[in-house]
Amino acid sequence: MASADAAAAAAPDVDMTFDEYKLSATLIGHSGDARAVCSVGDLVATASRDQTARVWQSVQSNEFACKTVLRGHSRYLMSITYIPPTAQHPQGLVATGSLDQMINLYEPAIEAPIGQLTGHSNAVCGLAVDPQSGNLLSASWDGTARAWSLESRSCLAVMTSDAEGNASSQTCVACHPLDGTIVTGGADHNLRIWHGYKCEKKIGGHSDVVRGLAVVDANMFLSAANDATIKLWTFEGVCMQTYHGHSNYVYGICTLPGEGVNFASCGELDGVKVWRGGELQQTIALPCTSVWAISARPNGDLLVGCDDASVRVFTRSTERVASDGTLAQFDEMVQAALAARSKDTVGGIDKSKLQDRSALATPGTREGENKLVNNAGVVESYTWSAGTGQWQYQGQVVEAPTEEYETFTIQLDDSGQSLQLRHKIGDNPYETAKTFIQQNGLDVAFLEQIAEFIEKNSKHIAPAATTGYNPDPLTGTGARPAQPTVSHFPNTAFVAFESAKTAGILKKLREFNTSAPQEAAVSDDDWDVFQALLEVVLARGPLDAGSVAKLLEVTEKLLRWDLAHVFPALDVVRILLLHPDVTKAAFGAARSDALFTRDALVGHMCKLAGFSDPSAPKANKMLALRGLCNAFKVDDGALMIASAKSVLQAFGQADFSSSASNVILAAATLLLNFATAFSKMTSEDNAESEFETLSSVYRMLLLQSPDAEAVYRLLVALGTMVGPSGSSVLREAAMGMPELGGVVKAQRTHPTPKVAACAQSLCTALKF
Repeated sequence: MASADAAAAAAPDVDMTFDEYKLSATLIGHSGDARAVCSVGDLVATASRDQTARVWQSVQSNEFACKTVLRGHSRYLMSITYIPPTAQHPQGLVATGSLDQMINLYEPAIEAPIGQLTGHSNAVCGLAVDPQSGNLLSASWDGTARAWSLESRSCLAVMTSDAEGNASSQTCVACHPLDGTIVTGGADHNLRIWHGYKCEKKIGGHSDVVRGLAVVDANMFLSAANDATIKLWTFEGVCMQTYHGHSNYVYGICTLPGEGVNFASCGELDGVKVWRGGELQQTIALPCTSVWAISARPNGDLLVGCDDASVRVFTRSTERVASDGTLAQFDEMVQAALAARSKDTVGGIDKSKLQDRSALATPGTREGENKLVNNAGVVESYTWSAGTGQWQYQGQVVEAPTEEYETFTIQLDDSGQSLQLRHKIGDNPYETAKTFIQQNGLDVAFLEQIAEFIEKNSKHIAPAATTGYNPDPLTGTGARPAQPTVSHFPNTAFVAFESAKTAGILKKLREFNTSAPQEAAVSDDDWDVFQALLEVVLARGPLDAGSVAKLLEVTEKLLRWDLAHVFPALDVVRILLLHPDVTKAAFGAARSDALFTRDALVGHMCKLAGFSDPSAPKANKMLALRGLCNAFKVDDGALMIASAKSVLQAFGQADFSSSASNVILAAATLLLNFATAFSKMTSEDNAESEFETLSSVYRMLLLQSPDAEAVYRLLVALGTMVGPSGSSVLREAAMGMPELGGVVKAQRTHPTPKVAACAQSLCTALKF
């Protein structure tokens, strides 16, 4: 986006009546974080975590409408830039980079990409244009930057961050306005200057990840980083000045019109900051936590991409400022957000007892030591890295959100029945649709249709400005949207128990800790750190080796508690099994006498579940079963397949006849996951375990549980194993089970539509 920023600086057209920027407009339409923004001539382009980009057109001085929704990526978008007009493309092009490793090229008025650039092997997180050659430049997490010819749609050069093979993610890219010099910023804290696509200089200066670059003129450029600083450099690599003003990560930067070094920056917690002549002139507070991206329009207005899915426009022009009512409403939103940050506690932690960031000036005493600090009302978690001699930021401690849902009815046209879809307000509709498809065994081809249905009908998502036109791929004429034909089996995705209330878990752990033996007790100093790290795990935030080591250290102690007190520890294990950084470390190498290992954990959980012990606490059985379900997320089920024989034998000894519904549901989910895993990994070695799973499904169905979801998952497991795509051997065995046909047929009249529909499909497939 450096080229767009440079163009903005070169062509000012702004009525500077106000000394400071004020809100002009808010662009509503995305359903996920607005991660990147740029100007497209007189238009605006935005890229989002919702897997789309949007092109917006100004319809009034302070109002925008969505002109085009650009689709075609399969993962969320991370970067966007505008390619100026050419004879071939007189409207110019929009280029987008995504977590799906692709770069898509779009005409601004056409929804589908006209081209795709492939070659990166990881997320494309930075894009820019060489103003002289017109070539597109990209930066990627794969450790490379690339130059692309837009005429031939081919890669001209690959610039690798480390020739020794230890490539570090390249996070941003910019280009000299005249001579083609390229600058990249990396996760290794370094800048690299490239001439002729060869690295001539690697420059240190920042102490954390470089996140943004902006070209000032033919002599200088700016860099922004996670170390909360902005630096001014010459293209020879000399640092001219360091700007302080942010208190947290700086995510984006752009240049502004006017003489001297004028720019705007954005980041975590600090909103937007405007700098004139190198001095901080204005801070714009926003009602969100992360301001991901910033870009200047040719008229001097600022585009800002936010984590609340909004794109906001700020102006200094009296002609484009928002109405007084809109400004007042915006101010109320900002004040409410600031008030929430100023609460005395978060996640059960008293902010007043924490030091501020000055505490990070004191070195840690050991690798992996953890520290919580209060950064302007935000509690942050850090871990000491002896290797770098620095405190490494781990994440922000937050309250578990209050979940609000909308409920929609999805009609099933093959049976005349319907399913209820619950959408959590604020979630990405595509993620909701994906989960709904997996839970109900629908064809993944309906993902787009269901997601668009949510977007269209949700009262909390602004509708996209689309025509609803659905062209026939063969004739190009309009066609009626297809209705989903539901297939309940085979199941293809493992089901996990992901939600958790860490405050309740930790309260019970602290209570039990007072009576734990000394060698298994957790110190008071470790509790707050452990809680903060659990919040990071639930948020799927990154964890370094020290944080993982601390999590495993505490969990190992908890797992050694006696049967009467170990159940909250099992809940912790369930949560940790969903985080790849934890499982990679825990299962990657042998650790003597450890329980949270590839060889020991599954067996220990079965032991704690007390499957064959009627006197074992009921909570242990339920939580152990949930943990075993989540273990299928490790290595795509390979961990549980390796332990299948012992787990299923232990499971077979359990008596579920008087179990509570939550235990029955967890047991049904475990069998469904085993059935799914066996369908993915067919092997003669699994034959005995497959029969054991089938027998257990049969035994659980005979219980005729009142829990509809448990019955449904058992029926889906049965269909996955013996349905049309299942095993003929297992199908023959199922036909010999005397009461199975009667049990399945009885479910055809179940009051829950999806249970009845699945039972009918089974009866048809098995000719019951």
